[in-house]
Amino acid sequence: MKKFSNDNEKYFAGRVMDAQQRTAGRNLKRAKQKLDSFNELEKPAENRQISFDFFELKRSGNDVLKVKGIQKKFENGIVIGPVSFEIQRGDNFLISGKNGSGKTTIINMILDAYKNKNNESIIFGSNVFLGYLPQNLNYGSEDEKFYDYFLRETNLGETEARKVLNYLGLKSEDIFKKILKLSPGQRSRGKIAIMMANNPNFLILDEPTNNLDMETVEALEKALESYKGTILFISHDRYFIEKMKINKEFKI
Repeated sequence: MKKFSNDNEKYFAGRVMDAQQRTAGRNLKRAKQKLDSFNELEKPAENRQISFDFFELKRSGNDVLKVKGIQKKFENGIVIGPVSFEIQRGDNFLISGKNGSGKTTIINMILDAYKNKNNESIIFGSNVFLGYLPQNLNYGSEDEKFYDYFLRETNLGETEARKVLNYLGLKSEDIFKKILKLSPGQRSRGKIAIMMANNPNFLILDEPTNNLDMETVEALEKALESYKGTILFISHDRYFIEKMKINKEFKI
């Protein structure tokens, strides 16, 4: 496994180089935008170590997810699929492909099936509790205070909620802000905190490192390395993919 420097400049340069290789025609512009977005992220408070931890997981059945020949047809004539794959308990499963190939569309179809429980082509196993980290961090009403949103989405008591948020480097003055006042990094850490607190045994992650500062990325990688559940994810981040030690991959 490749190791990379702790120096921020070298770390982000590696990510930029990877982006250049993936987007040949538009590489320089997109890579610069990505680097700029990392530089703008608010860093966690000094001397506050970011830490993610999942509570004790309920064990799912051995078969976590079966996807059987799903397709998505768009009005412009583009068709995604048919897509078929199976995920077992403990898998680290990567969906890979070029930008715009339909990876997030597949994820959305899976999420819809989990919500509605009536899809014969997308079948979940027994005792599967799903946690989802989206690429686009939509909180709904952004006039709401983040702390109120967090309590409602997790059903935690106030003492436990403050403990979880403190682990993520979210200070008291931050958690009582309106959501619209949070930085991109705080919004991302907030979504991770909600996912973590709900104790899922099956994680679906859509480009999870996109909006995170380096310290938070490393804390997330560390938590996922010791995670005892099942993971389905999308990522173009080669360092993150290496850390995930994938055992299955579906290329679209």
